[in-house]
Amino acid sequence: MTDPGNNENENIADGNRIRVYKDDLMGLHSTGNSIIFYENTGGTRLKLTGVTSAMTSPYDWSAATDNNNFQYAINARTTPSKYRQTVIHFQCEIPTFSALPDITKFNDEVLVGDIVTTVTATDNDPEDANVLQITFDGGSTYFEYLNSTNEIRVISVPPVGVHNPSLTVTDPCDRSSSSTQKITIVNRLPVINNLPSTVSILEDTPDDTLIFTINATDTVTFPVTCDKKGGAGIPFNVSDIPPTDNGVFMDPGVTLNYDNNPSYTITVRCNDDDDNVEGILTINIIPNQAPVINSLPDSVSFLEDDNTNTLLHRINVTDFEGDLVTCSLNPTSTIFDVSLIPPSTVEDYGVFLKGGTVLNYDITPSYSLDIECGDHRRKVADVLTVDLIRNEVCNFLSLLKIA
Repeated sequence: MTDPGNNENENIADGNRIRVYKDDLMGLHSTGNSIIFYENTGGTRLKLTGVTSAMTSPYDWSAATDNNNFQYAINARTTPSKYRQTVIHFQCEIPTFSALPDITKFNDEVLVGDIVTTVTATDNDPEDANVLQITFDGGSTYFEYLNSTNEIRVISVPPVGVHNPSLTVTDPCDRSSSSTQKITIVNRLPVINNLPSTVSILEDTPDDTLIFTINATDTVTFPVTCDKKGGAGIPFNVSDIPPTDNGVFMDPGVTLNYDNNPSYTITVRCNDDDDNVEGILTINIIPNQAPVINSLPDSVSFLEDDNTNTLLHRINVTDFEGDLVTCSLNPTSTIFDVSLIPPSTVEDYGVFLKGGTVLNYDITPSYSLDIECGDHRRKVADVLTVDLIRNEVCNFLSLLKIA
């Protein structure tokens, strides 16, 4: 002491401080007589004698003698928080984490071994900076903390959602603080690659037919599952196409009708076990085409005296889809008939004069026949005009006059 009559503070520069741990004892070493002033005015002292080696490890003080009357001019005390002594100044700060930013990653970006973030802890006590202890509570088996690199790493792929592992930093004074590292795993949505789209199908498409194959993919989940969203009354469904695809099918037992519903809109929903995405498929119905009567309209003529079953006109009719076609008179007639031309059994129809019919040109010189031909969906009609040829009266070329 340069001034034994007064207190004197000695500041120890950062980096030169002696690290004091909990339950440490402050002491002085002397090779002989005491070199530090003291008084017998009350104090606390533990004394070891005969110790000449450096204390490089914890030392057993149980054999120390106790003298409670010594009060030295230099003394020091520690507390878990901070303590100021006249001569020596000790202060133990609370360590903290630098700001832990929220981490957001897509689920297809996260693999085992990935570094999620690097943690930085600080302490205003310079001598604590390199001896801070960090403990980690991941709350699950998805993350771990590596003290050697201060990294939070993935040890198993975490599910979609928010994860909040906790970190605690502790300094040698047992001062500590905790923070939460928020890690959000976001699902990357599946993609329906070929919707929206439009398809056209024939009105006569058989039931339970595959209409459209769905191309849906996901970067993590395979295969993606799909179904129909809502759409009660829409005669289509979304079902599996083994082994891994999905498709739009016409419902079993359904017959389409263009006149009632020329188109349908179906919402396809696909799921990757976390989220749904939707796409629209428009289904246009191509109507079954009506037959075409190629030989009508037309007209025929015959003598009014004909009264046998006579073929007057062969009906030439075609159907685009190749459907079975039938023909008839509408309305029916007692004089004429439309029927198959023998020996045909299908689709070879003709217009006949019924036998035993008495015709009279003077009463009805012509007839207009409405001929109707149709397939199982639609009918067409056209006209055949039948003209009677009048039976002319006989002419006398000469008359013999008898006197």
